Amino acid sequence: MERKIGEIFEVNGKWYQCVEANENDNCNACDLQGLCIRMQGKQHVGNCMNWRTDNKRTVYKKLEKVGEPYEYFVQHKGIVMLQPYKLFATPFINGVICNVNYDTNTIDLEIKQNKEDMEENYKAEDTLLTRLVGKYVNNLIDYETFEEAVKELYSYKKDSKLTLKEFNLEAAKQGKPVCTRDGRKARIICFDRKFYHDWYNYPIVAMVNNNDNELVHAYTQDGLLVGNKEGELDLMMLPEKKEGWVNVYYDNDASSHRGCRFIYDTKERAVKEAGSAYITTVKINWEE
Repeated sequence: MERKIGEIFEVNGKWYQCVEANENDNCNACDLQGLCIRMQGKQHVGNCMNWRTDNKRTVYKKLEKVGEPYEYFVQHKGIVMLQPYKLFATPFINGVICNVNYDTNTIDLEIKQNKEDMEENYKAEDTLLTRLVGKYVNNLIDYETFEEAVKELYSYKKDSKLTLKEFNLEAAKQGKPVCTRDGRKARIICFDRKFYHDWYNYPIVAMVNNNDNELVHAYTQDGLLVGNKEGELDLMMLPEKKEGWVNVYYDNDASSHRGCRFIYDTKERAVKEAGSAYITTVKINWEE
């Protein structure tokens, strides 16, 4: 298999682009090291270097997220969620839902799973919020009980397990907290170690908690302990605690209550933006 120059493709839930290598680039410049060659037991993503029919030297670069995801309407499919990414070169696109922004050199790619999860969360929230507002406006519960129930609803506490995020190299460099996939505390002490093993580069060195001791582990730039598979000691990002304010509404028809899904930075702004059928403004906390 041979990728087109500029081609955008997905591997294990992450987006990559096939780009021409610079004159001095070698395998260390590739974010999918070792997967360009057909080898038993390894995933093959496409030929590069001497194995290409056009004799062009290529590397695969992982696309980094820029900005926040947003909703976008696609004809014959409906609303999808798109996430902006920074491009390395002019893209070649085949069968991918996206928006290309040449002015900013970015591409907005579809988030395939999160939209379904969001819709399910909205349905559950709407049902619970309808019941809460109904009880409140009919004087079945007092305001304090109502406020605490709304806070709990918007905290998104589905279970007691720690919700971890995919490892983000740039966020880690900025000092954002990291841990292992199995929840151990970790602290990165180096981002630029020169160590290459079995087609993979391991520039990250981290100290990982092991009871009363710390163990030293080397990682790829994606936070993987072993370059071609996931494991319990891989690096992950700890969720950040955030807070905001939401307005709660009810319609004239007492059987049809609704809650606003906009989250505001301050209570003052939330109150200022409140529309008709407004009941109250509630502070919420969540992790992401």
